[in-house]
Amino acid sequence: MHLSTAMQAAWAAYQRDLEDLRREVYESPLAADPADQARAHYWFMQAQALAFNLTIAPRQSHPTFFVNTVFEPNLYTWILPNADFLYRYAFVDGARNFRITGRRSNSHFLEAQTISGFFGDTNLRLLKTYDFDTFQIGADGDFDIAVGPQAPSAGGNWIATDPASGNNTIIIREAFYDWTHETPSALRIESADPPPVALSPLDEPVMISRLAAASRLMRFCHKTFSGGLTEQVLGAVGTNRFLLVDTSKDEHASNPSAGYVPCAYDLKPGQALIVEIDRPKARYWNIHLGDVWWQVTDFTHHQSSLNGHQVTFDADGKARIVIAAQDPGVANWLDPVGNLKGVALLRWYFTDSYPTPAARVVAVADLNAELPADTVTVTPEDRRQALNARREAVMRRYGH
Repeated sequence: MHLSTAMQAAWAAYQRDLEDLRREVYESPLAADPADQARAHYWFMQAQALAFNLTIAPRQSHPTFFVNTVFEPNLYTWILPNADFLYRYAFVDGARNFRITGRRSNSHFLEAQTISGFFGDTNLRLLKTYDFDTFQIGADGDFDIAVGPQAPSAGGNWIATDPASGNNTIIIREAFYDWTHETPSALRIESADPPPVALSPLDEPVMISRLAAASRLMRFCHKTFSGGLTEQVLGAVGTNRFLLVDTSKDEHASNPSAGYVPCAYDLKPGQALIVEIDRPKARYWNIHLGDVWWQVTDFTHHQSSLNGHQVTFDADGKARIVIAAQDPGVANWLDPVGNLKGVALLRWYFTDSYPTPAARVVAVADLNAELPADTVTVTPEDRRQALNARREAVMRRYGH
């Protein structure tokens, strides 16, 4: 049995693209350190797994919300998923009609973002974002939302799709500020049109097209959300400084509700980075850590993230965050889990400005002198209880 000429050519092109990307990743200065090169191995392998999950696997006529096959703590960690979010991805044919039903919980916010195409597509285009709390929701929290190219004739909730695209992406972000008491909403998506034909194996032309999309996705994510972004930050401001990144470009289809302010931190043993953040006027914000490839630091078992509900403010109205390898005993500690070189990302949501924090490197031994006298401290028992609560909250959120 032999593959067709077309399929052989497509597979050869995929392998060439993969090798080109591999060389680009490993020849990057970011891979010079053996530990960062080891992390690059993981990034490269998970990129291939997620390219399958997100470009080969979806059936746009029979959508479902992907959760654990998009991001999964300590498994699928690329492009720095937010530690406070539960993401759901669905892929639909923009010319067909669907419906999203469910029940709104008490989570901090629930938002849908629609994109025509997907990351890496040449015709990638941001469509719109929708705050679920602006939809008509029943007294018990139940909702029913039409999804399709035309608004329902009877009115009501509607998420618009692009009928010219056979692949519209719907990204659901559900935010949790109070990890202990906020719970996930229930959501499902299904066809509203007459049932389509049963699922069948992807034919050769579709598989050829999706192989090319898988290559584009991996390259796009490396350049836009991974090593390429670290290099952009380093080139603009160097290490241990924050940079407001322009995410307004349509070719990135970034979330217009958010502002992203990254920093490439680089510390030596015995050093800490103090990040000073003015009290924001924002519905939501957080800061969390990842490696130079934007693989998120373990937030299940470590305090590698803090949000606007969890953080403590000093008397002068500023929040001071300490990134240090060892626990300094302050409430606002971010644990890099032994990685003294990586990225910190500050996210603002639903705000009219995007403050860029100040940051300075200090000796860990000088922290008491560098921080205000009213800095909130914690005991080892306090930290142990907080970490137990984190672990339980993440496991509950992801259904573990």
